Amino acid sequence: MNRPQNKELSNKKRKKRHVWLRVLPDDLWLHVPQGESIWEALQNTDVVLAGECGGQGNCGKCKVKVLSEVGEP
Repeated sequence: MNRPQNKELSNKKRKKRHVWLRVLPDDLWLHVPQGESIWEALQNTDVVLAGECGGQGNCGKCKVKVLSEVGEP
């Protein structure tokens, strides 16, 4: 017998993937939802963002080192 799916319950069952982001030199570790930009992840922290591009990645002040396999940027 097929039961109708409750959308709210099925959304809760889905786990959103996260990645770990390490911010140096503070050695701050953040558990960030996959798909969120580094700029977005740092907005709610005490990290001072001095980038002039507003997270668009074109001012060159961010330096990112990928330590494990990830999907498309």
